[in-house]
Amino acid sequence: MNEKVSSIINGTFEIDLIEIELSKGDTCITGKGVIYQKNEELHLKLFNDNPISEESKIEEFVTSINHSYKTKILQEDDYFTLTGKDENENLFLSKIHAPYIASKIIEGKLSANLVKTKITQKDPLTNIIEIYINDSGPIPLNDSKSIRIFYRTSEIQSFKPFDDAWFFIVPDKYKIQVQRNDNYQKIRIETELQVSEEEIDKILDCLRFVFGRYFNWFYIIFNSDTIEKYNLRKYSVFRNTIFFPPLKINNSYNAENYEKLFNYYYAYLSNSDEPAKNLNFYVRKTNIAGYSYLGAFELVLSISIEGILNSFKTEANSKLVKDENIINDVRKVSKFLEENFKKENKVRSRVGGILNIILKNKISGAKDVLNFLIDNKKVGAEYKDVYELRNLFAHAVVPDNDTTERLSNLHKMIALFYHLVFLQIGYKGQYTNYFNDELEDFTTTI
Repeated sequence: MNEKVSSIINGTFEIDLIEIELSKGDTCITGKGVIYQKNEELHLKLFNDNPISEESKIEEFVTSINHSYKTKILQEDDYFTLTGKDENENLFLSKIHAPYIASKIIEGKLSANLVKTKITQKDPLTNIIEIYINDSGPIPLNDSKSIRIFYRTSEIQSFKPFDDAWFFIVPDKYKIQVQRNDNYQKIRIETELQVSEEEIDKILDCLRFVFGRYFNWFYIIFNSDTIEKYNLRKYSVFRNTIFFPPLKINNSYNAENYEKLFNYYYAYLSNSDEPAKNLNFYVRKTNIAGYSYLGAFELVLSISIEGILNSFKTEANSKLVKDENIINDVRKVSKFLEENFKKENKVRSRVGGILNIILKNKISGAKDVLNFLIDNKKVGAEYKDVYELRNLFAHAVVPDNDTTERLSNLHKMIALFYHLVFLQIGYKGQYTNYFNDELEDFTTTI
């Protein structure tokens, strides 16, 4: 086991720093000290080397800052910047928002990731990225013989043949392995590219999508061992999720489908445009909500469905065909309102607004988008009542149906959620339809 990972798991992780600078505005505190683990969080202990005469000024400054934090929302410039250096000349960077003083010792809890950068830069042919996540079951074991056979005969030769490992290949970019060790799980990525933190986040989001699980990292090594990041606050245990992956984990399924799901989602997120960011937002939030209670998950899932439906408005409006008979009827109703409801402004305003939308031949709401997709055979008619479930949850109406019916509705909502995601990313391949719990082929395009 990696020595640092072992110390984090055992709660004994610490780093000695021979130079520390804690700065904010015109105030700068320097000294030596240690960053250590306490209650699954990182803390700083700084031995202040400022003269005694200046200590009272520093204490007065820190005390005033701490007092102001109790009455305001913290902004970026409210934090102290922590920079440090160890005996090997490695640089460390983080943030602290409320340090406190006891004699000449200054202590505080780190408020951001701890980033370590090595001074000696390497330029290897292969960049190895290792991402460590807690072993609370966030990623299911792979017991598929077909997956193991497929990848042992594929181009991944440098990975150890873990029997329960997952493998994904992004052509011309990455070889990815997810493996389980004694007390943690590790995502190992091989690439010839220098990889940004945003790219790592994208890869993690794709894995979260494929597995239907939201997991956090607590230790990352990337860009060929020159940068390390620690976030022990994320070394926590989740409850079981009530969310499901787009393709159920099943040892009889074809291995290529999991990789296909990963690559379709990765390609879509790589567009870096607003629709891709919005979709990932809804997928991520729904994934996280799966660890909550049923009522909270139902609400987040229904709102996510509404958000994704709204992304199809432009496409739906471009394919609408004007019906002159409807247009004429709308004009007649508008004239009737104008002649008979002159003083009823609220009636004219509400009804007139709806009539104007019809007159302009535009889809305005998510429910209209869903009906459009159903009418055009992009979504099955069995999902027509899902939007009514959205109204139920969004308006805080307590469900009066029994648990069996409620779970059946939940499965229908999850099925529609993935159906809409597939439409948006252009996915074609196998998936699990949780409405009927069947393995099906998705071939529909928008």
